Amino acid sequence: MCADEHSRPLRLGVMGLVTPQVVDWDKALLDGHLIAADIVETAQDMVPQMRAEGADIIVALCHAGIDTAPWAQGMENAAYHFAAVDGINVVLTGHTHDVFPDGTNHDDPQIDGQAGQLHGKPAVMAGSYGTLLGVVALDLDWTGNGWAAGTFDVTVQKAVSRRPDTLLQSGMKATVLDIHSQALTHIRHPVARTDQPIQSHFATAAPDLSLQLPAHAQRDAIVTAGADTAWGHLPVLSAVAPFRAGGKGRPSHFIDTPKGALTLRDVAAIYPFANKVFAVRRTGAQLRSWLNRFLKPKWLMGIGAPYCGTARRPMNSM
Repeated sequence: MCADEHSRPLRLGVMGLVTPQVVDWDKALLDGHLIAADIVETAQDMVPQMRAEGADIIVALCHAGIDTAPWAQGMENAAYHFAAVDGINVVLTGHTHDVFPDGTNHDDPQIDGQAGQLHGKPAVMAGSYGTLLGVVALDLDWTGNGWAAGTFDVTVQKAVSRRPDTLLQSGMKATVLDIHSQALTHIRHPVARTDQPIQSHFATAAPDLSLQLPAHAQRDAIVTAGADTAWGHLPVLSAVAPFRAGGKGRPSHFIDTPKGALTLRDVAAIYPFANKVFAVRRTGAQLRSWLNRFLKPKWLMGIGAPYCGTARRPMNSM
């Protein structure tokens, strides 16, 4: 309802862009099938098209962090430059698992960490793993010729369960309730058992079970796959990294599974990504160089370290 008490339709345009590096990270799947263009250049092409098709307000999702370095084509964390594209009204960012607004003062005048603004536009990044909810409350003004973005309020809130208190919320819940129940039943299905607790509290400082399980699984998969190949006689080094060990995921971002049944949810906590297992042939000198990277003081202080499980034929692990 406008200030003149007339109801008028609102055409909301939503666009979403992801880091172009996905074609490199998933090269085995995407090479030759997908080309990823630059985030900023793509937005500059898309926004005028959306406006021409009647979008009054454009909400832009940008899966990229906020990097103030000079723009370069193919820039990974391009949300800062993305927000400067004319015609975008609201920016939702991600990728780096940071929180914005972050309540801090930035040297760059185009970043307001208190109000949640990038280039004067409302922008929000809600951490990671659904623990926080980014909220943009945007006032709209009717200009006589269309809608315009007005004042706004940006907050990051803790994601908590609560009962729906509006017809819209109740309707949305009813729409997804059956699918949500099916998803919960699926992830709660037991798939294995453990006779000891699985925790990741010290995963960045020393080997632990949460790292040993995926390391051994990777190693066994490669040993089996290579049994009848020309390189089947070579030793196998299985390297993994901790996914849930505090950090930007905040204090609750750890694995703490009691002994007993393991569900699909527990397995996803140990290894949350649908990565493919690859074996890469390397020389001893290359391995030594790689391992030496983790012997610097910052790694020994627990910021991060690999867990490596090895195997030979017959398999000997350590």
